[in-house]
Amino acid sequence: VTISSRQIAGADHVNNASTGDSGDLEFYAPEINFNSGTQVLAHATDGYNGGKISALAELSVLDAVDAVDVGVVADDSLFKAAAIDFQAVASNDVSGLAGDSITSEVNALIDLQNSTLDTESGDVFLSAVATLSSMLSLDNIPDEIFIEQAVSAAIFLGAGTVVTGASVEVLTETRNSVSAALSNSANAAYSDVSGLFSALASDSRVEVASGADIQTTDPGNVVLSARADTDVDIALEHVKPDAESPSAVMAVSEVDSNAEATVAADLDVSILEVYAHSEINSDVSATTVFPVSVMALLAADELDPADLPLTLTVAASQHNNRAKAGFIDGAVIN
Repeated sequence: VTISSRQIAGADHVNNASTGDSGDLEFYAPEINFNSGTQVLAHATDGYNGGKISALAELSVLDAVDAVDVGVVADDSLFKAAAIDFQAVASNDVSGLAGDSITSEVNALIDLQNSTLDTESGDVFLSAVATLSSMLSLDNIPDEIFIEQAVSAAIFLGAGTVVTGASVEVLTETRNSVSAALSNSANAAYSDVSGLFSALASDSRVEVASGADIQTTDPGNVVLSARADTDVDIALEHVKPDAESPSAVMAVSEVDSNAEATVAADLDVSILEVYAHSEINSDVSATTVFPVSVMALLAADELDPADLPLTLTVAASQHNNRAKAGFIDGAVIN
């Protein structure tokens, strides 16, 4: 398949000289696939202006239960233009529970295998961004609530892929956040246990594989950047109806965050910048609230705390935070 905006005299849209300016070509869908043999052409010669090739895979949803996936995928394809811009952007905003839980996943992907992106002296911009945000404020929670969120943003330049331009930017970013203020204060069916368990996973990566190539005009600039941001702000309040009931309240958060930007290829570039940044911000709290009458007795030393039933209040968080940037086996920079 050949898609061309070129004005030429003849039938060879790859090689024939231009007879006028080329137009822009735009592709828009949640999933964009350029299958083997595809040619997308908007370049120009002989002093005429070339056009821009844009591919935007985008999907923004609210309270999605199923995974949100977007992607630009090219296999054995050719792209020639004055500028090339591929973006994959996915987001899901969650504001309610499905039963007693939130389980959400958002993925943004650009995968280029054995393909050529050629702007000669133009710019190439590749970006994948995945955002997942949940916000809860409830005062009638059930016994336990589980929150599981996973986001990934990835760009792969596979073997046989060649990218040519004056500047090349390859950027991935994940944004994974949960904000929950929960209480059992309005729950008519009192339970002596309240639990909030949160598990967030974020993965942001740029990979330039062995056998891929990035070429820039002098003094060309290449930026490879992977960023992962994770924010957790959860607070759980357990209100006891009396001083006789034992209780346990637990707020637990686990975060696994990874950002990687790696090169295993032979690149012909003037300036190469490689960044990886993974950041976690976490605030986790659990509170047990006694009746006012009990607090008054404790304050007046009329009640010995040792006489109160078992009251367990736990807040805990665990972080696995990784960032990796640089060259791996097989990388050569010319």
